[in-house]
Amino acid sequence: MMNYRIARKTGIAVLGSALLLGSAGLSTGALAAEGEIPSAQAAPSSHSMNALSPSQPPSQNFNLTKWKLTLPDASEITNLSNYSNAKWFYTDSATGGMVFVAPNLGSTTTNSSYTRSELREMLNASAGTTSYGNNWVTSTSSSSIKAQAGGVDGTMKATLRVDRVSTSGDTSKLGRVVVGQIHGPDTEPIRLYFHKRPSDSKGAIYFGTDDLNNNNTWVNVLGGPSSLNPSNGIALGQKWSYEIKVVGLKMTVKVTPEGGSTTTVNYNLPSGYNNKYLYYKAGVYNQNNTDTTSDKSDHVKATFFSLTHVHP
Repeated sequence: MMNYRIARKTGIAVLGSALLLGSAGLSTGALAAEGEIPSAQAAPSSHSMNALSPSQPPSQNFNLTKWKLTLPDASEITNLSNYSNAKWFYTDSATGGMVFVAPNLGSTTTNSSYTRSELREMLNASAGTTSYGNNWVTSTSSSSIKAQAGGVDGTMKATLRVDRVSTSGDTSKLGRVVVGQIHGPDTEPIRLYFHKRPSDSKGAIYFGTDDLNNNNTWVNVLGGPSSLNPSNGIALGQKWSYEIKVVGLKMTVKVTPEGGSTTTVNYNLPSGYNNKYLYYKAGVYNQNNTDTTSDKSDHVKATFFSLTHVHP
């Protein structure tokens, strides 16, 4: 079997016994996935759209006051008021959606080999990224840690469409993109993937979750890394929503295709995540760092139509 790697992870995927499966399953195994949506599919039906203005920068359509942005040249934008970037972060001229683009090849952040156009939650930017005050903790953390944190537990919700995934380069990396995360100091409780190979009609939705030793577990939602092209998957250009909620050590992930039913998966996080600072991320984190196109233009792209994060 080929040895596939995900994001910056170096450990092998292992099955966790902590899964509480609803209508979704779990699997481990290989990765692999497609290209651009036809122009006729570019805009979702108007009745489902939020009141977004195509003429405004993303910050005028979305509350971005508690986010910073990392771009595919590894730069960071901490003040997103009226900010846009014509290549990597801008407003869709037809729908008003917030567009994220990340090429296969580009500069990367520390400890990663992949480019991103991705928002990073900043609950109190002045406190610094490693401060509890800028991040949140679980409600099962100690009282003293919770008193320092910028929030306790959390819910992130997004509605989006994946417009394009990579189609060239290493076959084990085709069509993979992370569209939502919870990040910790050294590990990630969740990386939510859309994965569609060029031969697939629909993309799979699944997530990877780490223990505190950086061992990764794959969890199926709509298909998984070894069950791609699921009949209930998501097509390029199709709107769908996700919710990632943490209460104590219980993480709940919901995925809903537009006009379809919701799939819910519950997962118990390791107790080591108590007293760890956590933060949400949203956008596109390209999982292909190879490109065999003649002009090296292969990339991923997604458009978000809503994005919220709360910490009750």
